[in-house]
Amino acid sequence: MEKQGHLGIAFPIAPPADYDQRQGRGMPQVKQIVLDVLKPHHPTVLELACAIATPTSDYRVRIIVQEVDEKTESVLIEIDGTSIDMAGIEETIRGLGGSVHSIDQVEVVGGEP
Repeated sequence: MEKQGHLGIAFPIAPPADYDQRQGRGMPQVKQIVLDVLKPHHPTVLELACAIATPTSDYRVRIIVQEVDEKTESVLIEIDGTSIDMAGIEETIRGLGGSVHSIDQVEVVGGEP
């Protein structure tokens, strides 16, 4: 016997007794993200890393330079944190003259009750 859950998922048997309560969990949290970014030579990767890892965040930032051209650098930026604010990070990168080409890796953890 199939039952339909809140998200339209068909369960082959009845969902767990606490299924409805678990749906009220907090939002999933981004714990790690790896970005492919094109940036100008200035600011330096150290300055960019410090701008992303602000004193008010718990971010750990690692930047790897992949390629250097005449005016730009292609870098991979790996960010670890408790709850990463992707919009804020993109805004910081754009504000320093860079652009996010892609999200190459992401780790997300489900919300807690």
